[in-house]
Amino acid sequence: MTRRSFLASLAARPARPNLILILSDDLGYGDLPLFGASEIATPNLDRLARAGTLFAQAYSTAPICVPSRMGINTGRYHERFGIYDNLYEPHEVRLFFEETTLAMRLKKLGYATALVGKWHLSGNRFPPNGPTPDQRGFDEWVGIEGGMSAYFPPAKLYRNNQPFTTPEYLTDFFGKEAVGFIRKSRARPFFLYLGFNAPHAPLEAPEGDRTGGESTSPDRRTYAGMVRAMDRNIGRVLEAVRELGLERNTLIVYVNDNGGGGNHTPPHTRNTARNAPLRGYKFDLWEGGIRVPMIVAWPGHVPAGRRYSRVVSTMDIAPTLLAAAGGSPPTERPFDGVDLLPYLTGANPAVPHPVLCWENRPWLGPRGKQRPVPGKYNRAIRQGRWKLIRLAEDTDWQLFDLDADPGEQHDMAAERPEIVSNLEAEYGRWRAGMTDPLTR
Repeated sequence: MTRRSFLASLAARPARPNLILILSDDLGYGDLPLFGASEIATPNLDRLARAGTLFAQAYSTAPICVPSRMGINTGRYHERFGIYDNLYEPHEVRLFFEETTLAMRLKKLGYATALVGKWHLSGNRFPPNGPTPDQRGFDEWVGIEGGMSAYFPPAKLYRNNQPFTTPEYLTDFFGKEAVGFIRKSRARPFFLYLGFNAPHAPLEAPEGDRTGGESTSPDRRTYAGMVRAMDRNIGRVLEAVRELGLERNTLIVYVNDNGGGGNHTPPHTRNTARNAPLRGYKFDLWEGGIRVPMIVAWPGHVPAGRRYSRVVSTMDIAPTLLAAAGGSPPTERPFDGVDLLPYLTGANPAVPHPVLCWENRPWLGPRGKQRPVPGKYNRAIRQGRWKLIRLAEDTDWQLFDLDADPGEQHDMAAERPEIVSNLEAEYGRWRAGMTDPLTR
């Protein structure tokens, strides 16, 4: 091959895309105009949805922060490695250390990698019980030490394991840090994981962002301000990509980690979020706890302005981004998620996930003496239009037709016992492949 033909072949190859993953934290499913809300304007999320595909039935792997983020970062059911809740003991955190993260895979492919914002996979304090982001594939990171933080100075942060305090409102600071990484990394493929902790409690927002009508409570006005600030900083990221001429070679995913907390959660995590028309909130397996807003945008590769109605999972994010980067799916510890791109383009007409399962199982006590928290052993399975859910060991399964009843108001278990039996058996087969924390 001549030098000219070699250079021509290189030019013909598509450049590996830049990858940006944006997370919000505890946002209410019913608080976005994308799903019919009108109270809080989110023009930049609206803009991202117009540029890409909006998912009407995207599901988190868990209704709470730590396991949901493990599902996102590994592309696997976290139940496979024994994580069912927000556990912080060294034993449980080390289980995650055995897994390979998306950032680790992308770094091996030559990507510059950065985490900005919330990690929450190394415990709730610093130094952590488990691996820090730089040990999990990130060249650099800046963020909070655990699952929540104050928003105004002197909120405590860490940059590459060194403590400092935020110089400004935290959401604005994270937006600037994200833009800074994009600008300095534009000459090579990069992966930016931008994990906003907004609008997770505590409720704190700049006065100029707080909004609402005369009947809106002060807390709700503050929550709205937190969402507006986050949306503004998503806009800064989108503008930086546009100004640098990177739009057509940048794949952007936006997703919420789990359902909104509303005022139905422990006091430390209440934020007035609304999940209507879905039932339930963060911490439970009703739709309001696990169905999340999600957008994927990549000009020329993902249909623009489309609403995708089939069931997908946040486990699909890692396989999708890895495939876009030219990576091969792992053969050891394989993904449970799928590459969504063939489904979005129509190349694969099948359903991405015929079945999805969940188990939310809070534990108490030291290792070897742990026990499930009474009343909090939630299990669910979704197959097609049907969802089976059981809220505790001593309760019956409930069955809902989500096509006809997305708010889960009419239990059909007594009317369709054969479906209950089939789904219970399917759930048992799935559960047999998972790992109980007590066995590790």
